[in-house]
Amino acid sequence: MVIMFPAMITLSQRNMTVREEPKSGFAAKARLAMGGGRKLRGIMTAKLGYAVQHSLSFQIFGASMWIALTVLGTYFGLQVERGMPDTDLVTDSSRVNAYFADVESSFVGSLPIELGLVFDSPRTLDASYRSRMSELIAALNNRSDLALPVDCWLHRAVGSLSSSASMCEVDTAILTYLNNSGVSGRDAKGGVTEHLRAARCRAFLWQPTDAEKRSQQALDIVSQVKDGFPELEVIPYHLSFPTQTARYRIIKDKTFSTAGFAFIGVFLAVGITMPVHLAILALANVCAVTCVLFGFMWFCSITSNLISFTVCVMTIGFCVDYSFHVVHFADHGVSPGTPWDQRMRLSLESCSFDVLQGCLTAFLGVAMLGFGSAHAFRIFALLSVIITLVGGFFALIGLPCLLALLSRAWHACAGQVAPEEFLSDAVLPAVPAKGGTEPAKLVETRNFLLSVDRVSL
Repeated sequence: MVIMFPAMITLSQRNMTVREEPKSGFAAKARLAMGGGRKLRGIMTAKLGYAVQHSLSFQIFGASMWIALTVLGTYFGLQVERGMPDTDLVTDSSRVNAYFADVESSFVGSLPIELGLVFDSPRTLDASYRSRMSELIAALNNRSDLALPVDCWLHRAVGSLSSSASMCEVDTAILTYLNNSGVSGRDAKGGVTEHLRAARCRAFLWQPTDAEKRSQQALDIVSQVKDGFPELEVIPYHLSFPTQTARYRIIKDKTFSTAGFAFIGVFLAVGITMPVHLAILALANVCAVTCVLFGFMWFCSITSNLISFTVCVMTIGFCVDYSFHVVHFADHGVSPGTPWDQRMRLSLESCSFDVLQGCLTAFLGVAMLGFGSAHAFRIFALLSVIITLVGGFFALIGLPCLLALLSRAWHACAGQVAPEEFLSDAVLPAVPAKGGTEPAKLVETRNFLLSVDRVSL
């Protein structure tokens, strides 16, 4: 984009020849049909900046929308739920949907799982250890979500030994049980030629399919085993604990923290090339768009999950471009002391159409995902479309109107009178009239107004 594209344009210019515009035929009709962009640019250049600077009602509308949407988005965004249905990543025509439907109708909200219990370095010689192990097995067997009694070979081997059993009796009981039963070697480490170093038992539970209930069940199991019987050093585990339960618990916090780190990174990167106050303004606008996105997620019942996490981080990349263009042209080539309402008009006259064009192209790029065959694609497309629409609105109307309104209020409180009209290059005639003196005078007047020292925000 920085090197290759300008080089291609430069090479193409060598083969370009100047020719008159077509007056008739298909070329003239095509040029007329494609001239809407130039007309829209002219309207935005002439009207949008003027309205932001001079129209009080337009300033109130844009500023109130910016503030209201940001506040509401922040309030409701904190209430966004967590979790993602397993079917979101499955295409609509996949047979997996029928499988999930069959499972749901057959088990009615819960599935049987095999919970593993690993006894690390079991102290089977200790009578109190064997007693506490029996209490743990009894506590697990009393759970309401238990599907089958706990299958623990270690408890069956040494649980019935007396409190005065010797080391030889314990080792003999373990060795005899391992040799005379169908216990797999994967359920024991040691015990045959050496002391038992680890043992694995099983518990069969009904696990809820609801993400919140599943997470709560996992926390309850870990708390019951680890906190209730810490001296046993038992590790409860299941595949869903790290892949689903842990992700459910941390995804919302990770979304907020990752967005925060991204904000800091953008601010530090942009602060190198732009004044700090401009970087703060643009970053505040990006934060506002992100807050609105969270509020929209709550409104549409979209939860914090892997898809929304990706989109929320992507929000910053989209909106940085829009916001920093607007604040950059509010300072580029503008004399110090220029009020912010005039700065916003200058900025919008310079780049409003370019920002709008960037929003539209991004909109078209992400909207195509809405036709995807999986629900995850549609969620991604919907959130991305909201980013581009809200980001463009805040950059072109919300933030400029807010700054212009604050500038108006500041000057009203300070008792300053603004000039009747602020002249910009965009409204000057392209061809000098009667010798070329009037446009020069207008430019000179404009430069004089810009050079006047005035108190600004």
